[in-house]
Amino acid sequence: MAVPKKRSSQKKSAQVKAGKKKLQFMSITACPNCKAPSVSHRVCSFCGYYNGRVYASLAKKEKAKKES
Repeated sequence: MAVPKKRSSQKKSAQVKAGKKKLQFMSITACPNCKAPSVSHRVCSFCGYYNGRVYASLAKKEKAKKES
């Protein structure tokens, strides 16, 4: 089994870890319900639908904010 000749410095280790943590851009698609742009495989932030179901009732939240 291969063994490194010398120990890697903390700076080098941090650079390798930082490279692995790069942000990956999420693909943006049109919501099939309201046609607003939304991130794939997430609940739509405009209508609250995902995969044909309502997961977030945004209308109730907006009414509560207006009444407060």
